[in-house]
Amino acid sequence: MAGSSQRRDSNGLEWAKWLDKYPPSSGAKDEDPGEVARQKHEKNLARRRLPIDDELDLHGCTVEEAVSRTRRFVETSRAHGLRKVLVIHGKGNHSNGESLLRAPVRSFLSSHPGVDEIGTPGRNNGGDGAVWVLLRYR
Repeated sequence: MAGSSQRRDSNGLEWAKWLDKYPPSSGAKDEDPGEVARQKHEKNLARRRLPIDDELDLHGCTVEEAVSRTRRFVETSRAHGLRKVLVIHGKGNHSNGESLLRAPVRSFLSSHPGVDEIGTPGRNNGGDGAVWVLLRYR
């Protein structure tokens, strides 16, 4: 093997011949992980910037009513092809400073198979007193 410039494995098979015999799959990509992360981040930002198509206000509802109305709202919104909706559950200003609906509504939305993603909107759309919902269509 002296003078051989080809790399060999433990069985003496040259790597070039091995690669000819077993080429990498066509799906293999030499992408920069940083670029992939940047593209994913930009896609997520674009989705979050989608306009709100409809909203549901749950002020004055009991927890059971709020979850039931939210379920119907999500299902109806998906049936109409809406992409992003807003659910207003309130901040708890009339409940001794603690929102009674926030946790159960967000928990329901997080577990619903028709919901892709949820998040807290900016102050102009309710801030902590609301939740935006991206609906899933797969």
